Amino acid sequence: MTSLSVSTALSISNEIDGKWVVREVSNRVDFVLDGRGLSDLVEATEIGRLDYQVTPFELTTIDARSVMAGEAPFEEWIPDSSRIPLLVCPCGDLLCGALTVRLSRDINGVEWSEWAWDNYMEAAQPLPSLPVCRFEPTTYEETLRDAERLALANRDPMMRVRVRQPGPWWRNILRIPQERPTPAPCWAGSTQRR
Repeated sequence: MTSLSVSTALSISNEIDGKWVVREVSNRVDFVLDGRGLSDLVEATEIGRLDYQVTPFELTTIDARSVMAGEAPFEEWIPDSSRIPLLVCPCGDLLCGALTVRLSRDINGVEWSEWAWDNYMEAAQPLPSLPVCRFEPTTYEETLRDAERLALANRDPMMRVRVRQPGPWWRNILRIPQERPTPAPCWAGSTQRR
């Protein structure tokens, strides 16, 4: 059996607001499988790090516990509730891409298998390097309740920063630092009336 628990991981999202980039850093739920965070396990696969993705527990529009238990589909247009998303885009749209697993339940336990990166428009990209995980049914249910509580505690962002979107990166790339124009002091261009 695989041990399952939850912990906190950082979620970093960027939004473009005209000429501004809004970066939000917050905590999110991270599943821990045999002592390794899901974020760390996924980073070692071909899809790489998913810092911007969140678990269904961070989305307020769905009943995440029911989805993760296989009792309800994440989206109504996806009738198969045996395939559950573990990490999704913060907007909650599965078409942006999601880390999914096949959920199987019986009296002996709960199993996550057939890991894939799925955007529901193309064929799912299998992730065979991720292990099949079997959990005790009571441990699985307790972990889902813990995830709900942790997500509620992490609702507010830790930091939100709004910065001007940079210009083309290539503009100064070939200049050495001494050749780059230095900005004039803020008082140099002002005109004062006397």
